[in-house]
Amino acid sequence: MKRFLLVIGIVTIFFFSFQNTAAQSNQTVTNGAPTTAVDFSETGCTYNWVNNTPAIGLATSGKGNIASFTAINNVSSPVTATITATPVAAGFAYIAHGDSDIAVINTVTNILVSTIKVGSFPYSISVSPDGSLAYVTNFGSGTVSVISTATNSVINTINAGAAPFMIAVSPDGSRVYVTNYGGTLTVISTVSNKIITTIQVGNKPFGVVVSPDNHMVYVTNQGSNSISVIDAANFNASTVMIGNGPYNAAISPDGNTLYITNSNSGSVSAINTATNAVTTITVGQGPTGICVSPDGSYVYVANQNSNTLSVINTENNSVMSTIPVGMGPWGISVTPDGTQIYVANQFSMDVSVINTAENAVAVTVPVNTSAISMGNFITGKGCNSAPVTFTITVNPTQALPSPVITTGAVNGNISACEGTASINPNIQQFTVSGNNLINNIIATAPTDFEISLNADNGYSNNITINPSDGAVSNTVVYVRSAATASSGPISGNVTLTSTGAANQNVAVTGIVNTLPIVDGVPNQTVSNGGTAAAISFEGTANIFNWVNDTPGIGLAASGTGNIASFIAINNSSIPVMATITVTPFTTENKDVITPFGPETSGCNGKPLAFNITVNPSSSSASIAVPNSFTPNNDGVNDTWNIKNINLYPKNAVKVYNRYGEKVYSSIGYGVPWDGKYGGKDLPTGTYYYIIDLKNGNKVLSGDVTIIR
Repeated sequence: MKRFLLVIGIVTIFFFSFQNTAAQSNQTVTNGAPTTAVDFSETGCTYNWVNNTPAIGLATSGKGNIASFTAINNVSSPVTATITATPVAAGFAYIAHGDSDIAVINTVTNILVSTIKVGSFPYSISVSPDGSLAYVTNFGSGTVSVISTATNSVINTINAGAAPFMIAVSPDGSRVYVTNYGGTLTVISTVSNKIITTIQVGNKPFGVVVSPDNHMVYVTNQGSNSISVIDAANFNASTVMIGNGPYNAAISPDGNTLYITNSNSGSVSAINTATNAVTTITVGQGPTGICVSPDGSYVYVANQNSNTLSVINTENNSVMSTIPVGMGPWGISVTPDGTQIYVANQFSMDVSVINTAENAVAVTVPVNTSAISMGNFITGKGCNSAPVTFTITVNPTQALPSPVITTGAVNGNISACEGTASINPNIQQFTVSGNNLINNIIATAPTDFEISLNADNGYSNNITINPSDGAVSNTVVYVRSAATASSGPISGNVTLTSTGAANQNVAVTGIVNTLPIVDGVPNQTVSNGGTAAAISFEGTANIFNWVNDTPGIGLAASGTGNIASFIAINNSSIPVMATITVTPFTTENKDVITPFGPETSGCNGKPLAFNITVNPSSSSASIAVPNSFTPNNDGVNDTWNIKNINLYPKNAVKVYNRYGEKVYSSIGYGVPWDGKYGGKDLPTGTYYYIIDLKNGNKVLSGDVTIIR
């Protein structure tokens, strides 16, 4: 059995220490003075920056943090340089090496950045789909270490059975599968970090891989020359005989092809997962590690005894390239973008980094002790950040005039309805000017207000006013009440700031009108020819507009104000229900005179609806409830259709079997009952219903027979 000299690779996320605002803060210094160092804090990012004005004493470009430097300005006016820093996504490769260590390699810089202690003899690593966790099998400890990639620390240790060998996290991140050298597969929940079950597989199980749809798990049994195929839903296992010494496994992104390294025969078996048909591909000697490119175009195989990496074209299952790597290549893994392959070389104690565009080793990273690291051991951390732009302004040595901000008088009146921002012309405005400015003017709105440089749009909590040659001339700032403002009078100060200038506060005020309401109106029921009761609307509004969706009952389709009593009409044989919706409105007089008198505006409140039901003259109107139906899918009487039940939209229908068990229930009866319960046909027989029309009348009950 091959010896296990393992090093555990911990993904260390770069934390460039700095004050969070430093990278985005503009600076102003004087000629000969030191600048403030700029540090970039975005987790997992490396920043490349460019400077458009190197004359200030800073290079035209660089990578990483910007150290403090002596600012230069030999002219008589300020010089401003713009620095743009672009984040570059960084990932990390976890390399198992030594007796209980994981080495961490930054996949952007290809520098060994950290190590972390785990259990005894770590062998295989699998990163969770979201990149937040790395799971490590500790062969000598009988455990799995759970590493947080955010803190680079072991946050849990799970007992995994005797001699845990290889490991795979399911694509949905819910389970971890671990092969145990004694002949079992351990299934672990990632939620509880506890064992779900242990499954008996073949002799000396090594490799394990999960299908992309999470449905199947494949285990290579080196001692049995077989593959165990396990249903992840019920843990049932079957066996497929394959190759000579099957060692490790990988699967195509579509789940259609399973690739197995046969360590004793120098080959790879490509297995059709639907038919179990096998294609044999000759590679180097002693193939161990294997992985598939993210797009499924290539399979990469580490040949331990040949010191090479085979590149297989999956279109024709042929080796298209053989790449020399270090001594004793063992585990391999591909970056999420498919641009790099990392090969752990056991005997040369290093990692070969292969550029997949050229199929050549780009760099070799020493790890100082034996490197193995089987499995999916690379995580790709995104920066989640846009480029950062900031300025460094260098003033000349001589003193400059002080920056000044000037504001004009406030004009206009702010008024709005509760829950709605005010709109032009119900806004206020004032002008802003500035001289000798060395930076932008920032205007910040107080609570309950928003500001903009446009009267009709673009409102927010703050705005930026850009000077031209250090000056701003009569720029109008518009102020409105925010939609979140509370009702009643509102007030506050718009604050204007700029580097070196005294802050200016501009007082603004407004009124937010409370939305009017209408008090509740009771429903009423009247018979044809009867007199409907008069309705008087009350509430905080001074106007009540109403609409009637069924004017056939004798009431107009719309109106304003109270509703007088009227003679109800219903010449049909069933009840007719009209819904009347009333909207409260409060007027607000304006000082603007139109040809029709003073302009008025106001606030609409929340509409209120009530019903007037007119029964027919005869009391015989009903709902017709069928006492049987034949749900046999012949297109005739297949459902229990209850006539006229749609007139009572709030109805509740329940059906029970002869044992009192509820087999159907519905509110509104939008879809008639089809004689099924739980998606399955109910047997022929008599069932019992209860129908509540929710109209104040007696509940209907009886029986209905299913005939098949």
